[in-house]
This record gives sequence, C-alpha cells and structure tokens, in this order.
Amino acid sequence: KGLVVFSFDACSSHVFLSLSYVPSSVLRSSRELWTILLGRSALRELNQIEAELSKHWQRLLEGLSYYKPPSPNSAEKVKANKDVASPLKELGLRISKFLGLDEEQSVQLLQCYLQEDYRGTRGSLKSVLQDERQSQALILKISPELTSAGDPPLFAEEDWP
Repeated sequence: KGLVVFSFDACSSHVFLSLSYVPSSVLRSSRELWTILLGRSALRELNQIEAELSKHWQRLLEGLSYYKPPSPNSAEKVKANKDVASPLKELGLRISKFLGLDEEQSVQLLQCYLQEDYRGTRGSLKSVLQDERQSQALILKISPELTSAGDPPLFAEEDWP
C-alpha cells in the first residue's frame, strides 16, 4: 500500500497537476504511530500492527531526537529526487530552514501534513504553493507539530523571506 501525493510538474507549486506514488512506509507520521500504539488506528490485525511498530521501533524509541539537523547531503538528495514535485521540494526546503530540520525529513513532514491534515482541494493547494503569503501560512500550520507557544522563535525575523 502507499499514498498518492499530488504535486505540480513545476513541482507542487505550479502549472500541471501530476500524481506521485509514495510508499506508506516512508510516510508514517508520528501521529499515525501514536494512534497505532493506542490501538485507535484502522489496523486491526495484530500482524499488521506488529509489522508497522517493528518497522518504526527506532523512531518511536528516539522520540523527538529522531529529527536531525539540516545537512548539505540531505538537501542534495531532496533536489535530486525525481519522485517529488519541484514545488513540494521547494516548500520542504523552506520548512527545513524554518524549523532547522533535515531536508528529507522536512519533505516527509510536508507530505504527512498533506495526507492527514490538509483540508483544501488540489486546486487550492496549487494556489497556496504559488502564493508566497499563503505558503508561509502553510509552513506555520505545519510547524506547531514540533514547536510550542512557549518556545523561542526558530528563526530570526530577518531570515524569513
């Protein structure tokens, strides 16, 4: 099984809509894993639950330390990835800079958000990705997953475009 993530040929931000297949094993969000642990997921077969938890046990064990800092190697991998549309790559790289996270993990975080929480249509996502202001708002919607109101800002105001 997997997930179909919509993106735009100008990569998730523009022009033509294309569909990309992303294996679900890559996109298990922390929320999904927690739901599985609590027994509230759609998975009912014990062997399915065991397989998912076994696949992601290290991530569960590490908790937030699972997330890595940005690296040039990770950024190059994102840029070279042909399975992710350019606009999604661009937004993922901006999320990485904003949150100080690994670039590949930032793209995965964006994909999980689009899969689980984005409530707009494909057309509205296209508009969001094309508009600087709306894309900044989307980044702020994604970031509460990893930050809290009491935390210091993750970026200096002059760093934000």
